[in-house]
Amino acid sequence: MLSHCIGRLPLTYLSLCYRHMFLYSGHYYLTSRVLRHQICSLLMTSLRTNVELEGEAGEPAFRRLVLRLVAHVIRLYSSSLVTESEVFLNMLVKVTRLDLPLWHQILVLEILRGFCVEARTLRSLFQTFDINPTNTNVVENIVKALALVVATIQASDSSEETLAAVAGMFSSKAKGIEWSMDTDASNAAVLVASEAHTITLALEGLLGVVFTIATLTDEALDAGELESPRCEVDRLVCSGQSALLCVAMVNSTWLTILDSLSLILMRSQGEAIILEILKGYQAFTQACGVLRAIEPLNSFLASLCKFTINNPNEGEKRSSILLSPGSKKPETSMDQRDSIILTPKNVQALRTLFNVAHRLHNILGPSWVLVLETLAALDRTIHSPHASTQEVSASVSRLSRDTSGQYSDFHILSSLNSQLFESSALMNVAAVKSLLSALHQLSSQHISGNSQLSGQQIGSIAFSVERMTSILVNNLHRVESIWDQIAAHHLELANCPNPQLRNMALDSLDHSICSVVGSEKFQGISSA
Repeated sequence: MLSHCIGRLPLTYLSLCYRHMFLYSGHYYLTSRVLRHQICSLLMTSLRTNVELEGEAGEPAFRRLVLRLVAHVIRLYSSSLVTESEVFLNMLVKVTRLDLPLWHQILVLEILRGFCVEARTLRSLFQTFDINPTNTNVVENIVKALALVVATIQASDSSEETLAAVAGMFSSKAKGIEWSMDTDASNAAVLVASEAHTITLALEGLLGVVFTIATLTDEALDAGELESPRCEVDRLVCSGQSALLCVAMVNSTWLTILDSLSLILMRSQGEAIILEILKGYQAFTQACGVLRAIEPLNSFLASLCKFTINNPNEGEKRSSILLSPGSKKPETSMDQRDSIILTPKNVQALRTLFNVAHRLHNILGPSWVLVLETLAALDRTIHSPHASTQEVSASVSRLSRDTSGQYSDFHILSSLNSQLFESSALMNVAAVKSLLSALHQLSSQHISGNSQLSGQQIGSIAFSVERMTSILVNNLHRVESIWDQIAAHHLELANCPNPQLRNMALDSLDHSICSVVGSEKFQGISSA
């Protein structure tokens, strides 16, 4: 077999040749005939996995050299050797689905991960293959292959151990420590570590695609092909080549990426891996917002919101309804009903949500409803006497809110919640109106025809009314543009059968009128 004729010396020599050709392309010329009919043919034969390789050709060192050369060919010549590069990429993707030794899969995943984290390479591959209808969607296939590797965590018998190992690898990377296998580890430990290594490489590859799309979107923004989220624009038409490429990349990858990231985020507890995935959520969501890719934007926002608040399930809520002695009406146990614990994952997810909302406040539009539902739940949690953070609840039985560590978390989150609406003064008028419409929608969906409302319903309505007032106070310089929306909802609440809502609406309306009448703008009109 041809691969048996290849030794390490020729492969190493070819590798050096490729490096030199890349650096000195003006001095070295290699005909397409030599590349296509000799070198590529040789590499394709060596890359085959459907035959038993003997001797040196079946060793990891040999495989590593072959894969490195294949990666060089793809990086340097994919635009000229389209067919050969397409064959190489399809072969690499196929390997991730075969029952091969883990060391072999790891070597292939390292190559695929390398393509994904290099923005220039991934862009070139997408332009050459995925955008061209006559070629295979190689980038989309790579993303799907990496996602399948990540999904193996669900079928693993030692999934919890593997997840812990993956988290450990991300933690080591965050500390700048190079991960290495323990030479004294047992066979079982080596297997778990190897499985974790494949999942880590696949996850890093998917995050690489996310950050590449974010980078290319920023470049399109800098080139003037896209409008900044800070600009006052009603709609966006992507016309530039880079912008259209980014939109195409988002459309072909977002669903697969979201499934994988949400799976790992749901299952993981390690701080480093959670932070890295949430960075990916933020980067991709913001890119979707800038590109006005509404469906992926809303899907990522909705997924992110699911990781922010741990609400008790319906069974827990029903079990909290108790019947007091001598009473015919059920009473709700406050300790059970309001017992909500914010984990570190919840807190970081909330911070990420605030970052996204601040960045995209001018272009969220109807998507504000997703954000506001979460912020209303956060507001109820912050004001609940029975809510706590995980660290405090795990280590301390009863501490006052003023002396516990949870207070700092709640205080920071409360400040971020308030600042988001105070910053409405920096939004364009259309964005402020969208935010007010979303608050109106959030409030209206909890208003019923009868006077009996749950505490949660009243809490959401109160949140909306208070935030409307905050927006008004911070936008007095353009109150004429937003007054009708605010006043209309207050009057709607004032006509409700529930007396608590009527009083809430009238108090807020009184505050709003006093704020407007006492503003500098109104005083200036009165003086004139």
